[in-house]
Amino acid sequence: MKLSKFEIARILWSVKIKKRLFRSRKEITQKIFGYKVSAYSYRSFRILFREVFLDHEYHFISENHKPYIIDCGANIGMAVIYFKMLYPDSHIIAFEPSPHAFKMLEKNVTQNNLKNVTIVNSALSDHEGKMSFYMDQSKDSLSSSLNPERGGSDEVSVNVEKLSSYISDRNFDLIKIDVEGGEWGIVEDLIQSKMIKNTKKYLVEYHHRIRPSSNRFAKFLQYFEENGFTYNLKTRYNNIGDFHDIFLHFYMETDS
Repeated sequence: MKLSKFEIARILWSVKIKKRLFRSRKEITQKIFGYKVSAYSYRSFRILFREVFLDHEYHFISENHKPYIIDCGANIGMAVIYFKMLYPDSHIIAFEPSPHAFKMLEKNVTQNNLKNVTIVNSALSDHEGKMSFYMDQSKDSLSSSLNPERGGSDEVSVNVEKLSSYISDRNFDLIKIDVEGGEWGIVEDLIQSKMIKNTKKYLVEYHHRIRPSSNRFAKFLQYFEENGFTYNLKTRYNNIGDFHDIFLHFYMETDS
C-alpha cells in the first residue's frame, strides 16, 4: 500500500487549521483516504493519524492476503482502518477498555461498514475479572491505562480478559500491542498458556521504566527469544533513567 505524500500533507494541514478554528467541538469527523474517522478533538486525531499513517509504525507484510490480526489497545480505531487499507479482507479483533475510546471505535467501525471486525470493550492481562483502569477527565486524552503511572486521575472498573482465550483455536498473522504499560500481563498470559508461537508477528510499544525500579526490558525480550523470535527496535534517546517508549517488531527468522 503506497499512500500519496501529497494527500497525507493535505490531511495534516486541514486538521491543523480545523484544530485552531474548532477548539470547542466535543466531537469531530475527518475524511481520510475514503474513510470517515471520528474523534473527540482534532488534536487527538492528528496525533493518532501521524503515528499510524505518517510514521507507518504498523506496516507489516503478510503472505496471507486475508490475515488474522489482533489489535490490543485499539483506541478509536485508527490502526484498524490502516490494517483494512493494507489488507481489505483481513479479519480483526480489536480490544479497547476505555469507555470513551470504545464508543468512538464502535462508531468508526460502523460508519465505515468495516467487515470482519470484532470489537471488545475489555482490557487484557494474565487473569480474568475486573481491574481498576485510570483515565483523564478529558475524553480526547490518549493516556489511559491499567497502570496508574500511565493513566489519569479518574479510576473506573473495567472487564479484563485473557488474550489466550481468543487465539486458542487458530493461528494469527499479527498481534499489535499498545496498552500503556499493560504489555507484561498480555505476554505473560501467552507464555503461561504456551500460545506465544500461535502468532507470526508482534508489533509492540514497550513502555520502559514506567517506574524508576521497573527495569525488566531484558526479560521481556527473553520471552520472545526463547520462543524463536528475533526483533527490530526503534526508540529515541532519553536522559539516563527516564521513561521512554520502545517500538518492537518481533518475527520468526523465516519471516520478513
